[in-house]
Amino acid sequence: AVMGLGIMLGMGGGSLMSIYRGEQDASKVMLTLSSTLWLVIGFGIVAMLFLHSSSQYLLYLQGAKGEVLVLAEQYIAVYSYSAIITLGAGALPMLVRNDDSPHIATGLLVVGAVLNIVLDYLFIGVASMGLAGAAIATVIAQSVVAMLGLLYFLLGYGNTKIKFGQVCPTLAIKAVRLGSSS
Repeated sequence: AVMGLGIMLGMGGGSLMSIYRGEQDASKVMLTLSSTLWLVIGFGIVAMLFLHSSSQYLLYLQGAKGEVLVLAEQYIAVYSYSAIITLGAGALPMLVRNDDSPHIATGLLVVGAVLNIVLDYLFIGVASMGLAGAAIATVIAQSVVAMLGLLYFLLGYGNTKIKFGQVCPTLAIKAVRLGSSS
């Protein structure tokens, strides 16, 4: 569900970026990127608090009992703190793609997937860390994807520059509305 929120924000924000790029309105493209990144932070904080405070209840609702409940709690104990990272890892490749860089966006997804697989093997198979190790592997892989996506914009590789201080609530709402179908 948390990754789904990230994809929603990335799809919606990326679609708006493309619309404004087509209209040749660079200021709205930058404002959309900035607003979407603030949405990632805001939704990430809410998701983190929600997961952290209600994870056990959610697991019970899904029928988790015994050993499965214990393992799921181990995973969520680590994963719940990384909601902002998870949202960023979902949103940033979409934003990069809609910044006219589909190859870089695909590369981000491939790097994240391969890194997660390798780290899962190391943390679960070699270090015997169980599902806590799987969660750590996921968080590390998502952190790399989010960091590389941010660096793409911050270091000037992208067509769009980040203006962190600027947020437009109207564009933020449009981004959520556009991405909500995903």
